[in-house]
Amino acid sequence: RQSEARAKRDLRAATLALASALDLRTEVFGLTREPLRPRPIRPGQGGGAELAWFAPFFDYHLGKGIDAASVNGLQTYDLAVARARIRRHFEHIRRLISDHGSPVRRIVLGLGGDNCNGELRHDDTATNVVPPVQQAREFAEAVVEGVRYLLDAFPEVEIDVVSVVGNHGRMTDAPPSANIEENFDAISALFVEAHLRGEPRASVRGTPTPDVLLDLYGTGFLISHGDRLGSNGGDGQIGAIGPVQRGFLKIKKANFESRIVDPTILPIHWIAVGHYHSHFMTDDGFCSGAGCGPDPYSTFKLRVPPRPPRQWL
Repeated sequence: RQSEARAKRDLRAATLALASALDLRTEVFGLTREPLRPRPIRPGQGGGAELAWFAPFFDYHLGKGIDAASVNGLQTYDLAVARARIRRHFEHIRRLISDHGSPVRRIVLGLGGDNCNGELRHDDTATNVVPPVQQAREFAEAVVEGVRYLLDAFPEVEIDVVSVVGNHGRMTDAPPSANIEENFDAISALFVEAHLRGEPRASVRGTPTPDVLLDLYGTGFLISHGDRLGSNGGDGQIGAIGPVQRGFLKIKKANFESRIVDPTILPIHWIAVGHYHSHFMTDDGFCSGAGCGPDPYSTFKLRVPPRPPRQWL
């Protein structure tokens, strides 16, 4: 086991050295050197009612294998189940948009992190059914398939894909504050961007920071994975609500004080996070359930009440 751990550390170090030697965006994927910024959404010229829809994807942990016996029979989860679940996610998005609301202007898909399981802990290494690079590719294929499905379903609609990284896909032992895009979630987003670069109605935006701020009709909508809210805890009777709401308030306070210095900064109205595998809403934002559903860690370590995988729209 010690030899295996040393070998994995050496491999991780070699991967980081390769990433620093190569510019993945330009030399591997042939993309622009700087990722494109998210496009603001402004009201159309026709003056009629219209909607933009935001659909996040949090914590699918694709690549993880969960045996039913390890979670009291709650579910079986593997690569095929994850791909089918993501496909169903896109089908629900199409159905709900078709059944409700005004004409659609744009659909924004937020890839919110931990969609690749990575190899952060022993549990990940022990339960991974495919290695992290394949996880990045498989999740990207599922997203590209879903984007093309939505483009066919809504021939006049533009689709923006925006991506932030989570904590599970990182390539360092400690959470980094610099070069956080050295992460399998970010690599997966590069696959998506490369596949969709010839599609005129789809765009992919990444970010070198943990957050991305969307301008939706003048409303600031911040997406972050949730592991960098500046608050801790969450194991009491109220669970994740405490640290998530404290983090929301800290983010909004920092945004308010930043706008004193630079009034052009967009005020943050809503925040969307995942990470806590808990599904709820507060006055300041949304916390999303986990796409992977209950696993042994949440079931027997955290003793979190089991919930089905749920995402916001």
